[in-house]
Parts: sequence; C-alpha cells; structure tokens
Amino acid sequence: MTKLKRILIIDDNEIDNLISQKIIKDADLTEQVSICESGNSALSYLRKSMRDNPTMVPDLILLDLNMPLMDGWDFLQELDKINFKSDKSKIFILTCSIDRRDISKAQRDPRVTEYITKPLTADKVRFIQEQCN
Repeated sequence: MTKLKRILIIDDNEIDNLISQKIIKDADLTEQVSICESGNSALSYLRKSMRDNPTMVPDLILLDLNMPLMDGWDFLQELDKINFKSDKSKIFILTCSIDRRDISKAQRDPRVTEYITKPLTADKVRFIQEQCN
C-alpha cells in the first residue's frame, strides 16, 4: 500500500495525540505527522500550507469532535470558508463520541470519509490505509 506523505491530527488531548502518533509511526503510514491542538491552529496551518506550498496539504486529517472553543463540526464549517479543497485530503473523524447523532451527522457530511472511535489502534490504521489507497 502507498505510504501517505502527510497526516494532520487535530485534537486537544495531548495523551491521545501521543498514542495516535506512536501507532501511526509504528505502522509506517506516513512520512510526516503534524499535530494541531485546536481547530483555530489547524485552520492557520492549512491556510499557510495552501498559500506557501499546496503540496504540503495533508493527505489525511484526523479530526476530534470534542474540543473547546471550536469543536470538530465548527472546524468543518470554517474549513469551507477558507476554500480548502479536500479532493487531496481525506478527513476521518477520530473521536471518543459514540453518540448516534454524531455518527449520523458524519455519515451525511460529504467532507468526512469515515468515523472512527478512539483510541487509534493498529487495526484502525490498517483500515484508514485501505480507505486512503
């Protein structure tokens, strides 16, 4: 399977980020993992990527739903406002929420490829890899 060039994790939980980063590294899924601990910092990161070097846009975005100030749903709305072209990037919700309303909303959102519950595991990484190839 093809290795991804860049993954962006958007999650305010430092422990979850460390776990996800380790699982991704162990699976040799990507060349680079970037972490933004808020939706606002992720929007800034993506704006800069699109402006400075569009090839730096991540192939995969792992997005948490439950974050302060700007949750994952708000992030997706703001993403539209910055004219982010998600044809290159796949967005996976990676969250602890098992709320049926969140799952249903994600399934209806054309920007979201899949909905995965935390923690990230080797099996879930293999699934992500299959969906990205």
